[in-house]
Formats: sequence, C-alpha cells, structure tokens
Amino acid sequence: MTSCILALTFAVLMGGLQFAAPAIQIIDANSEDIYIRNTDFPESEIGYGVGGILNFHYFPGIKYYQAGRYSRAVPELSYFIDRPNYTNGNPKQANYLSTAHYVRGMIYLHHATGLGRLSIAKQDFEAAIMWNKNNYLAYLELSRVFSVAGMKTQADSILKILLDLNSDDKEIAEDARRELNSITPKPQVETPPSSAGQQSTDHVPR
Repeated sequence: MTSCILALTFAVLMGGLQFAAPAIQIIDANSEDIYIRNTDFPESEIGYGVGGILNFHYFPGIKYYQAGRYSRAVPELSYFIDRPNYTNGNPKQANYLSTAHYVRGMIYLHHATGLGRLSIAKQDFEAAIMWNKNNYLAYLELSRVFSVAGMKTQADSILKILLDLNSDDKEIAEDARRELNSITPKPQVETPPSSAGQQSTDHVPR
C-alpha cells in the first residue's frame, strides 16, 4: 500500500498525472446568440500601419463586450492581445492594447467564475497600465481585484497611486476615494463602562 502511495506521489511530482482545476466560466449578460460582423474602419480613423487585426478582432471584441456577449468577446480580444506585433507601426497601438487588456480584465473580474479568474484580471489590468499609464480605470479595477482577494494593503496602495496621478476625471477620483474609505479600517471608539449599580435615566416615565 505504501509503495503505491509513493509511486502515485512521484508521478504527480514529475508531471505524470495532472488534476484539472475548475474551469473559468464566462457569464454572459445577454443570452442572445448575436453575430457581429468585422468592421471596416479606414486607416485614417484607426491609425495607419498594420490595421487588419483591428477590424477583424479588436473592434468586434469590443462590440461583443458592449452587447453583453462576454464569452464571444474574450476570444476576439485574446487573439488581438496575443499578437501585439500585428499593430507595430500603428501610432495608436498602446491605446488599443491598453483598452483590450482592460476590457478583458473587466470580463474576468465582474463576469466570470472559477479558480484563476482573479489572477487573469490582475495581469490584464497591470498590462493595461503598462501600455498606458494614464488608463485610470485600470488602476481602479486593479485595486478591486486586490480587495476581492482580501489583499487590502495592496488595494490601498493602488488607490493612493491613482489619487496621486491627479486625474482630471472627478468621477474616477471620487470612486477611488470611495473605494479607499471602504477598505480603510475605521477606528473603534470604546464606550466607558457604566458605574456599578448606576441606572440610566433615559426614557424613564415621569
């Protein structure tokens, strides 16, 4: 019996056996099976350079997200995210990739279940910030990832960074302060014990 257990342990450690983690499930807000056609934005609008992947994957992915068909948005956005070289030379490359990471992160954080979704969301929001440090919404959502994971200190740090960036968007700044207040421990005020034998005179009928 012992030899069987040791053999099984060795097989697992060596990668001979794999135990599948629960799959991440994307939850659509819209159950209608819609099909979004490829867009045909001219280069004068979307930026000159290699732009085919934008019309065939990026913009359809954004449109699926806006339509609540998150399970259709993820593969389109992932195709675009995994091929950053396809938009090399496009002056808007950083903004497109930052937005794609942000939107996919939103799906995994707010519209998905399963082990590993928070890790993917965290990586996406961090990548969104890497591509565009002024993507203020990505900072806010990254702090929420940490907060959901119970990592309040990290969430606090991200929110303070966001506030220090001095965003002109008052709504984002207000959201950041609200999030910060929600995770900041409130000081507890101790009520002094009443004197022994002393009875309260509140609400005593006269």
